[in-house]
Amino acid sequence: MQIAVEEWELYNNGILAIEWFDLEDTNIDEIEKYFKDLKEENGLNGDDLELFVADVEGDITGTIKGDESLYEAYEVQEVISELDECDLKKVNAMIELYGYSFKDAANNLDSCEMYEDTNIQQLAEEFIEEGLLGEDLQAVWRNNWNYVDVDAIARDLSLDYTEHNGSVFRCD
Repeated sequence: MQIAVEEWELYNNGILAIEWFDLEDTNIDEIEKYFKDLKEENGLNGDDLELFVADVEGDITGTIKGDESLYEAYEVQEVISELDECDLKKVNAMIELYGYSFKDAANNLDSCEMYEDTNIQQLAEEFIEEGLLGEDLQAVWRNNWNYVDVDAIARDLSLDYTEHNGSVFRCD
């Protein structure tokens, strides 16, 4: 993730010192040193840093909007680096569909089911085939599938499951 960092006192004194950093390649100490030196060059107290994110690129979670603390951006990047692709999809769905904050989504991944590369209609068929909706329905499906109203089952599933970006999600 690329972030543009600014320091409040520099900004409030009319010094636009926005600098872009890659959070994966730059540690926070390097950023702090850069702004400390810059403040001291401009006659300001370099020990009093109030760094904030002015802009962001590549935030796959969409949670860093700007005016965020640099430290919060690092926390998000640290969590992102520990998640696999499946978990990142869950986090994004939990944020976009269910209103979770990034931290809550990342901490509650077990409460979210994800069925990749499917839709609710296919999920209904899968549930029927696996007997998850009852053995009787499964038997009817196997013997004469055209008697099962899959559209109605899919409609009922859509009360608990949501399609998003080519997958189906259900979060508690």
